[in-house]
Amino acid sequence: VSVKMVVVASLSLPSPVVFVGESLKARLVVQNTGENIAELAWGGAVLYCHCSFNNAKVVMREVGPKSAPTSMDFAFSPSRSERGLCVFQSKPEILFCKLRLEPGQISTFLVDIPVPMEAPPSHRGENIRYSYKISFGLQRSAPGARVQLLRAALRVLPVIDLLATMRLECGRESPVRSLTDSRLQSDTDPMPTSSPPSREGSVAADDDLMLDNPFLSTDDPVDSTSERERTLAALRALTARHAPDTYSIGARGAVFVRIMVWKSMYRLGEEIPLWLAFADADWSCAQVAVTLECIETIRPEYCLAAETKAFTPMVRRFASCITTRLVSFSIPVPLIASPELHTDEVDVEWRLTFEFVVTARLANVDPRVAVPADVVSWSLPLRLLPANPATIPFRPGARDCEL
Repeated sequence: VSVKMVVVASLSLPSPVVFVGESLKARLVVQNTGENIAELAWGGAVLYCHCSFNNAKVVMREVGPKSAPTSMDFAFSPSRSERGLCVFQSKPEILFCKLRLEPGQISTFLVDIPVPMEAPPSHRGENIRYSYKISFGLQRSAPGARVQLLRAALRVLPVIDLLATMRLECGRESPVRSLTDSRLQSDTDPMPTSSPPSREGSVAADDDLMLDNPFLSTDDPVDSTSERERTLAALRALTARHAPDTYSIGARGAVFVRIMVWKSMYRLGEEIPLWLAFADADWSCAQVAVTLECIETIRPEYCLAAETKAFTPMVRRFASCITTRLVSFSIPVPLIASPELHTDEVDVEWRLTFEFVVTARLANVDPRVAVPADVVSWSLPLRLLPANPATIPFRPGARDCEL
């Protein structure tokens, strides 16, 4: 008589997104839907990170001796049938041994697996990808029974040294940066002097930016602030608006535009407001394009190609400015983007690239006449930091498994 078992796995977090250094909590539900008593020999769970890469540009080397070949159907190999290399794997968590279930009985098992700080974060890049999954393995107590795997994907966000970065930013002023020797000093300049109206989700009170006193011990039982709350407080402090920075862009010795940016650090899901004020010069701007780009740099020891960098445009906006002196942009930062991260194999950074179509200033603009133009490009480095994991949508993709 065949006995039918149905295994259902679900993550207990509000969203299957965690920071590096946190613990992943998962739940395994085992139910006997047959009419006879069923018995499982064992059940376990493993968290692992798999690295897939472009074989034409990246070379990866396995660390440590290779294990002896085994039968994949009868051994617990969490990352079997995965392409690439396993760069991190936690110790197996044994959930049960010789589990006996009556017809209709349900058993629930909780798993708590920490993600170490040295583990690489999730990343889906042009040449390298880091994918995290939690794998449940189960085997029936029957001769020749195979190990069944049930996987659920998750996303791990990087955590930089936020406190050290915040101390560095607090001691840094916001000067007016210029790409030319002269700056625009015009009283009739339409550049706004105040920040744009705050949007939902922005910091509105100084109390939200305050961190815990670093001179107080974190072992004090009175302090109930969790590690995630301290991380989120540091992120809010780093990405708060401050005095705007102004950049002057020139062509052929004359400044034709000034760019105002309110901060250099942004969280995933935020918008990057920009103001561009064009000056009265011999050269005028007919069109401007702003692109949010991801720069993926492969370390030289892992790179096979001559070019180690890959540029991936994420968001691109255009504006025609032949008849205006003030242009504003709002560049959204996608939630699916990878924040700034640094691993042994790859570095991920971000920048804004401005492309100006510059022409000689004309008294009358005739669209039927071709006008000679030049393209002026300039890039502004940015830092993209992770957002609150509870606000990032992610589908784990867990499925039922029949034994």
